[in-house]
Order: sequence, then structure tokens, then C-alpha cells
Amino acid sequence: MQVVVTDGYLPGTLVWLRAIEVFCDPYYRQFYIEDLDTPEAWYHFIQHAWLNRNTGGGQASGGSGGSDDFGGGFGGASGSGGGPDGYSGPPGGSGHGSMF
Repeated sequence: MQVVVTDGYLPGTLVWLRAIEVFCDPYYRQFYIEDLDTPEAWYHFIQHAWLNRNTGGGQASGGSGGSDDFGGGFGGASGSGGGPDGYSGPPGGSGHGSMF
């Protein structure tokens, strides 16, 4: 969880609390550390993974938009996006770079 705090999500915030649930799965935790490198990607991945775990994929309730400004529709567990549960994330590079 220290990496989540380092990435700007303070303990007790919604994203931090969701990360606790998501990172119970070591694959998700490793993907976050090794394959994501922008604040936007970190945020989107935690939201995507949390919603996928808690809603079974698909759109967040409430229509076309997701929660907390996340865009909704996730493609479920198809794996087509290259990341966990089909996560392809926002445009960007890979890895946390030299942080680790």
C-alpha cells in the first residue's frame, strides 16, 4: 500500500480503500507496480479492477458514466486489453520506471 500512498492516494481516501481490496490479489498488485506509470493509469486501474471485482465487470450502475469520473464499460474478463480482466487503461507507457 506504500506505493499507492507514494502515488498520491492518502490512507482513508476512496481510491486507497479500493486499492486495499484490489491488491488482495497479488496479480493485480504486481500489474500496478510493473506495468503502469502515470497517475491517470494508476487511478483508472484501481477503479476498473475494483468495479470488476464488485460488479462482475460491465458498466458501473447509473448509466453511461462510471463512478468518480471513470468512464464506465470495461469489457469484463475477456482478457483482450492485455491487463487483468481485459484492462487496457488510458494511453501511456509502462512501468513505474526508476521508482523501484
